[in-house]
Amino acid sequence: AQMPGGDPGAYFTSGTTGLIPVLENGEVVLRAGYWHAITLELNGGTVNSGNVSGYVQGQGVTLPTDVTRHGYDFGGWYENQDCTGNAVTAVGADATGDKTFYAKWEPATYKVTLDPNGGTIAEGENITSYTYGETKELPSSLDTTRTGYIFMGWYDAGGNRVREISDTDYGDKAFTAQWVPITYGVEFNANGGRGWMIQQVFTYDREGYLAYN
Repeated sequence: AQMPGGDPGAYFTSGTTGLIPVLENGEVVLRAGYWHAITLELNGGTVNSGNVSGYVQGQGVTLPTDVTRHGYDFGGWYENQDCTGNAVTAVGADATGDKTFYAKWEPATYKVTLDPNGGTIAEGENITSYTYGETKELPSSLDTTRTGYIFMGWYDAGGNRVREISDTDYGDKAFTAQWVPITYGVEFNANGGRGWMIQQVFTYDREGYLAYN
């Protein structure tokens, strides 16, 4: 038979003094003293360990701290939805009645490492961190330069080109600048002399040889 409502004390009694029936995870169990329910409003997070559903009056209980949410840092438990005032870490032994606590979340800040790979990032354009929920553009070709090379963009460890960190990204990031050496065409002018040479193409920072005339 199903028990309507959430008060097992209305349907079950204990023959042992000081024990009361309470409902936990769908099962009726006996608890010493007066049992009060605890509701944890996670606001998108997850309790990984130490979850609580109630406390015994006169004993109290510690609230869980192993609470996570992608892109956020846990800021503690609060007694109001706006998460203002002082954070609550435990229900004291002198507490009475059912309790509801709300998880507070702060957008996490992550580390960004940009490796210019021989180039230079303009002053004030380097990125060392980002905050979850915000979009941050990586330095452009105007701000990332290297003598004799063309900037091809920023790439992650998987070889993917990345132009910005999106508002859904989380975790530390590392990007490396990729470069292609510039090629130059060279024409030869005998300047009144005899003979001629074909135009040649040379690549910056690579040794080349002149063709025979």
